[in-house]
Parts: sequence; structure tokens; C-alpha cells
Amino acid sequence: MASLPQPYLTVSDYIELERKLGEKFEYLDGQVYAMSGASTPHVFIQANLVRHLGNLLSGSGCKVLGSDLHVHVEASGLYAHPDATVICGPPVADKIHGITNPKILIEVLSPSSRRYDQVGKFGLYRAIPSLEEYVLVEQDRHSVDCHRRTADGHWELTRYLGETAALILTSVNVTLPLAMIYEDVPFAAAERETEQP
Repeated sequence: MASLPQPYLTVSDYIELERKLGEKFEYLDGQVYAMSGASTPHVFIQANLVRHLGNLLSGSGCKVLGSDLHVHVEASGLYAHPDATVICGPPVADKIHGITNPKILIEVLSPSSRRYDQVGKFGLYRAIPSLEEYVLVEQDRHSVDCHRRTADGHWELTRYLGETAALILTSVNVTLPLAMIYEDVPFAAAERETEQP
């Protein structure tokens, strides 16, 4: 993510900037960060996740929401737009409607944001008390990593690889085949530029 050159912004300034420009940014420590444009595979994967996971959760009291949603990490002040968010029960929101009670957060990896999603953002997301699983989805192959919070507060990683594998989301008791996540994804169009530091 690239920082826009600007002075310190309040959260209200940030929300107004998004509304005015009609674009999504992330916000942390008074700065806004442009979200890189999504590749075609990224868009397909995100749509598949929202549709298929949403169908599997139908009637469970849990919902899948797309990236238009703000997730607010109260401990750090981060406002983010995860590719998919699962909430169970009524959404708990702050005064600007940033959801503060996600159960699962899902990010589709791209070269420009990979390291931030895997390390920096994960470090911030872990401070959300309700968060039980953090899922990272590759866009160029059947590969999904799921970080799960254990009973003692640690995080364990499970990797799911291959077309026949299935992502197990224990927090909502759902199994999502990778074939559904990657349904009709045009892998040839995946981003392959050099990863940024």
C-alpha cells in the first residue's frame, strides 16, 4: 500500500475522503493508504468467497460481507477493508459504522500487499477480541492459509493446498472446498509483478 502525501487526518476526514473520491483507503495513525487495484483473479476469488461461504452460512446467524465494509481495530485505530468479513449475530459498530466484531477476516493476497497482509495487518487484526480465524488466499494457485486463535490465545497456521483440498473454518463449523473458492478463476491473469517490500 502506498501512503498519500498529506497531513494528519482525523477519522472523519478519512471517511469524507473516501466518500468524495469514491475509492477505498485504509487508515492508521492519521494517514490514509491507497488500496491497490484488484486483478481479475482477485475479483473472481472475492466474489466466490462471498457467494459460496454466504450460502454455506445461510440460516446460521452468520453473514459474509464484502470489502465495502469498514472493519475497525479499536486497539490500534486501524480502519481496513478486508476482502471478506464474517460476523455472527448483530454487527457491533463504532460511531462511523466500522464493524468491531468480526469472527473471520479474509484477504486475497497480491504481490503489492502480500507482506503487509501476512505480517503487519495480521499483527493489527490479532488485537480484535472477537476474531477467531484469519484467512489468506493466493490468487494464482489453489492455496489458502488459515490462522486460528487457540483457547490459550495463540495462533496456529493450517495450510490447504490443491484443487481437492477444503478450507475448514472451525469457528463457524463450515467446510469450503477450494474448488468453490477458485471456481472459474482465470489464473493466467494473476498479478505476477515483483513483490514490494
